[in-house]
This record gives sequence, structure tokens and C-alpha cells, in this order.
Amino acid sequence: MQYQLEITGSAATIGYLACSPAEKVSFEQALQYLDKCPMDDFMHRHLLRQMLGKSANEIKLLAAVFADSKVMSSLLAETVIQRPELTEFMPEKLPCRASSLVNLRQEKFTDMALHRAWSKIFSDNLLEHRPLPELEQAPPLPYSKQEIEQAGQGFIPVSKSAAADFSENTVQEPPLQEVIQRAETALEAAGVNLDRQMLHQSSLSPVGLVRGWQAEIAVQNGHLDYRLKGNQNSFGRGLDFDTAQTGLLMEICERFSSLASFETEGALGYAKPLPLIRSSYSRLEEDALDPACLPLEVPVDRNEILHWLPGSCPDGSRMLVPAQFVFLFANLDEPCLCSGLGSTGLGAGLDMNRARLTALLEVIERDAESTFPHHPARCFCIRSDDEAIAALLNEYAKRGIEVFFEDISSELGLPCYRSFVVGPEGQVTKGASADMNGAKACLSAMLEVPYPYPWGPPSRPAPKGLPVRTLEDLPDYSTASMAGDLAILEQALTASGKTPVYVNLTRADMNIPVCRAIIPDLELMADFDQNSRLSPRLFRNLLLKQ
Repeated sequence: MQYQLEITGSAATIGYLACSPAEKVSFEQALQYLDKCPMDDFMHRHLLRQMLGKSANEIKLLAAVFADSKVMSSLLAETVIQRPELTEFMPEKLPCRASSLVNLRQEKFTDMALHRAWSKIFSDNLLEHRPLPELEQAPPLPYSKQEIEQAGQGFIPVSKSAAADFSENTVQEPPLQEVIQRAETALEAAGVNLDRQMLHQSSLSPVGLVRGWQAEIAVQNGHLDYRLKGNQNSFGRGLDFDTAQTGLLMEICERFSSLASFETEGALGYAKPLPLIRSSYSRLEEDALDPACLPLEVPVDRNEILHWLPGSCPDGSRMLVPAQFVFLFANLDEPCLCSGLGSTGLGAGLDMNRARLTALLEVIERDAESTFPHHPARCFCIRSDDEAIAALLNEYAKRGIEVFFEDISSELGLPCYRSFVVGPEGQVTKGASADMNGAKACLSAMLEVPYPYPWGPPSRPAPKGLPVRTLEDLPDYSTASMAGDLAILEQALTASGKTPVYVNLTRADMNIPVCRAIIPDLELMADFDQNSRLSPRLFRNLLLKQ
């Protein structure tokens, strides 16, 4: 089967991609294919998208014509879940094993309706800044009082690790031009097809870059035998050109490295072998991440047959992790555990310390986004003693753009902030970032905000009466090196019972260190959609502001 990546929509510089058959395939042909390959996530999603766009009469006809197909039965059930007005087509028994998607297995959760109701509340709160309801006017909480009170306990803040001396880890960071040159050389060596680099002005960053590139993978796994090809865009942002270009090229390196081809023995093209082990967690004979430690969107089933591959802990010990949590567009012959894992937890750098640190910070940022509702009491504005940053803030002000921030630093105590600009129509645009250095986190969040600069319209005013914080006075736990910062963060996570696991995704033909980091018990998705399983820590933070 040949698939192509298609952009189905975009918002805030984020492109939403779908994997569709490259050549025209009829509904009947696709259904016959899925009867033979029921775990092909790409084809199942393709047919579900078609079903969701059909009229009730069309669905009635399809249900009659393909009444004997278990896959058709699963598609009908998944359609009804998203379109309740079609309840008459819901099968008496949910054919969970006929679909790779999470939707039907989620129906086993007795509280799924509550999670969906609260997801809508939190989505409106974050994306439209609607006030959170009083508990008396809200749906029941999906967790008990005891579960919510205990959520978030056991974290050891980074401030305790930061007191240690990591001076021996100090290494001089290479100049940005060296990073750029090495990344360009690596991408050329790997044969990555790059489009022309272009400027973009769709964020608050003074320098914004965008570049398209082509991805292509081939997968032979179980019943699946397909190729996927398509174009992707990567972005770079910064106060200066070299910083923006470095970010752009490193993003391409990490994304390209996380797109894997597979044959029977495992993932292909990596500097270190990544063999696949097909087994249930309960039958594995070596250390592996318990699925219960991962942010699953389905009930935990330790007897589910999955594909596992080796990762490593900070001390070098081996730990198996589910392969679908590692690669972009992972589509192996197995059921999905989540509705859509993205790039959170990927990191790249000229050395593995930087790659690992970048990856950890991504996870911690997304975890904070997932567990903090928006609340004005945490918001503030900034000023800066740095001339360049102060000048940029003044430029925003001259153009009528008012930026404000929200502190969402989690129980780990690592600086993490959201940044907001509210457009003239009331549209909320935001960025978010975490860093050992609070000033860097705040600045990065601001430059990420997808509000057009310098030619965008004046924004709405920031909320009145917000405190003003000096950027340079924000918490700073950084050391003089990436290795030192990484050591502090790993120590805090390990002491908190959340030892990270890394999968080395460095390609043999690129030699640019890339990894995927997985942190047990931390959240990876902040989409607040119909598939979301909300963390009890989110409700703990909700109640703290009631």
C-alpha cells in the first residue's frame, strides 16, 4: 500500500496531517484491505474520516451493504461516538478488536463521558480564556477527593538538585555557525530533500524561518506492508538569524530521525540497532516500562501484544519501551494506545547531553500544559534589563501588541510559562516553554506565540492590574553546561520516582545525536479533545484556584 502525507488544515503555524492512500481506493477496496489488515491505523482513519462526512442515508446504505464486515461494524460505532444523532447505527456489541483506534476501547471507561465534558470546559478555558465554572455548576469530577488530593505528591523539586556541584560537567558550547554547518552537512549526507528556506512573520519572533522537506519510509511489519511519503514544514525562531536557523535545522534533524522504516528485525538506518520485540508486558523477560506509567487513552492491559524496543536509563541500564511511543507516524501491526502522539519528547543536538535535555524539557512543558488550567491569578507581564529584549518589548508596545504570561511551573519546580496575545477578534494565541533558566523559558514562550509580527494588527489589551516581573529575576537553576543541567534534571526526576528512559534515534547516515525521552507518569498530550483522559493533577490545580 502506498500512502501520502496530506495537510488537512493548519492553525497557529501547526499543520494537521493525515496519511491517505496515494492512489484512489474505493470504500469497498479499503474495507476489504482492512479485513485483512485490521491494525492499519492509516487506512482505518482514512475510512473513518469518510464516514464522518457522510449523510445518514449514505451510512444506512453502507451498513446494509457491508453488514457482515467486522471492520464496518467498528467504523459505524466510531462514527456514532462522534455523531450521537446516528445512534440507531450503533452495533449491539462493540467490535473493539476490529479497529486499531482507541475510540471503542475507551467506551470501557465508565467515566469517559465526564472526561469529555471536562475536556470541553478546559479547552474553552485555555483556548478562549473562558472562566472556569464553579463546582456547583460543573459536571461531577471524574476522580474521588482522595485521588485528587494525592495527585502530584512525591515530586522532588529541581531546586534541591540545583544545590549540588556539577562544575565538573562544564563544557564550552559550540558557536552557532558550527552547529549550522554540521546540521547542513548531516542532512545532505542523509539525502534529505530540502525546499528553499523562507522567512515567515507568523509569530512574535523577530526572525522566523520556515523550510519544507520530504519524508519517506517503508514498513514491513506483521500483516502491514506500506510506504509513506510526503512533505513537512519545520520552523525556526529567534532574536537573531543564527539562532533561528539553528532551531530550524535541528528540528528537521530530529523529525527526520524519528521517522523510521521497519523490516522484520526492527527499525532501519540507526547508528545503534533498534530491534523490535513482539510481546505482552506480562510476558517480557527483562525490564520494561509498565504501561500503567504511560499516559494511555485506553484501559491498561498488560496482556496486550505490542512491539517493544530498547531504551536506556540515565545510569545506562536497559529498559524496554513501546515502539509506538518513540516514532513519528508510528503505524505497526498492533492496536494504538493513544489517539495521536506527536513530537513531544524528541530532542537533537551536537552531543547527546543537549539532545536529552531538550527532549526532557519538551515533556515537562507539555505535562505542565496538560495539568494547569488557565487562571488570571497566575498571570503577569514582564520587563527586562537586557537592551535587546527591552527594545523588542517596546516594539510590541508601539504596534499595540500586548503580551502577558502565565506561570505553570509544575510540582517539579522547573520554570515553565505560557505566553498569550489576544487578537482583535478575541482569538487567543499562545506559546509555552520550559527551561532550567526562567528568563529563557519566558522568552521562548513569547517568541512561539503565533501572532503576526511586525505587520499584524494591534491586539486586545492584556488583563488589567497584572503584576510586572523582571525577566532576569525569574528562577534560574541552570549551570554552565548542558551536561550539568541534564544531571540536575535527571537527579530530580529520579528522586521523584520518575526516572526517564531515552531511545537513541541517531541515524547512521547523519551522526547528529537525536533521542526520544519518556518520563513515567508525566502527561504527553494537552489537546483536550474527545479522546483525552485527564490527569487528576489537573483537577488538583483546578481546586487550588477555587
